[in-house]
Amino acid sequence: MTSNSQRQSIGIVLFDGDEEVRAWVRSVHERARLTTSVCTGALVLADAGLLKGRRATIDWSDFDELLGVDGSIEARPEARFADEGDISPRRESRPGSTWPST
Repeated sequence: MTSNSQRQSIGIVLFDGDEEVRAWVRSVHERARLTTSVCTGALVLADAGLLKGRRATIDWSDFDELLGVDGSIEARPEARFADEGDISPRRESRPGSTWPST
């Protein structure tokens, strides 16, 4: 078990949609206590297969695209975040907001 000081923090990931990147996203998720995304980052999680059969949210204008990536996702357009325990996609980020908030 690693201590918090030994954990590497990953802040921003640029995604080009190839299988190597999808595999990396899955491997990071397997080692993380919590995997999260903001706004269209849910598309990355969905493309990596991490939202299969789970609740997820995204900006309302991107729901069709999200469900096009994986139709098994339980879309929650009214929610600001979707808490699935080890994964929590968030619709938006607001200055001064707390994580997660309703």
